[in-house]
Amino acid sequence: MKIWVISDLHLEFGEPFDFEPPADADVVVCAGDVLTKGIVPSLRWLTKQLAGKLPVVFAAGNHEFYGDALRESLKEAEMAEGHSGVHFLENAVAEIDGVSFIGGTLWSDFRLFGYNPQVAMSYTAHDMNDYNKIRLSKNPYAKFRPIDSYKKHVETREFIASELRERPARSAVFVTHHAPSPRSVAAEFRHDPLSACYASDLEELILETRPALWVHGHVHHRNDYYVGSTRIVSNPRGYPREQTQFEPGLVVEV
Repeated sequence: MKIWVISDLHLEFGEPFDFEPPADADVVVCAGDVLTKGIVPSLRWLTKQLAGKLPVVFAAGNHEFYGDALRESLKEAEMAEGHSGVHFLENAVAEIDGVSFIGGTLWSDFRLFGYNPQVAMSYTAHDMNDYNKIRLSKNPYAKFRPIDSYKKHVETREFIASELRERPARSAVFVTHHAPSPRSVAAEFRHDPLSACYASDLEELILETRPALWVHGHVHHRNDYYVGSTRIVSNPRGYPREQTQFEPGLVVEV
């Protein structure tokens, strides 16, 4: 199977995404941050622009929840109709032609590079936009806090671990927005406490379960490396005029 990998389209800034799927692609994997104000606008865009051309696998990014509430947005996405051809992953599995796509947003565990998680949470609560632009719920109103994103991280981590231990690893593809390894963080940000919001160190899980591929987004530069036998790939378009090394025709084979 040949997978077209994209993420971080950031259409909320008004710059269209006009790239067509590569002719040899079988599936598109979009690892989040398409639009804001809920997951449903991103589902609608993916359905209209891509789902008629090839199957789409999508995990929401943090920006999907900007201007909305996490709990309600997830419920609306589960209930949304008219999005055939788009497989939305939030602690879920999509089976396509013998390949298992497993994933969710993932968030982070705030332990990257040996950071004390309590210190990292305190720092990011003030300096990361997620905790100003996302609500946990609308009714009753609740703020979205670092501890809430940590709990979501644990849910997704445990889900993907249990799923992989029950299926052939070589036909499994992880799809998350947040990164699964510190290697995905650019060298210039490895001493920045905010990096703890972008990635977690799940290399032990990867080495144990040995999936074929892990696709992620969130960090705005292209990654392509291996953890054991597992290929880790990100291919973000990023913000307008941002230099991310985005490759419009990137296809990965599993």
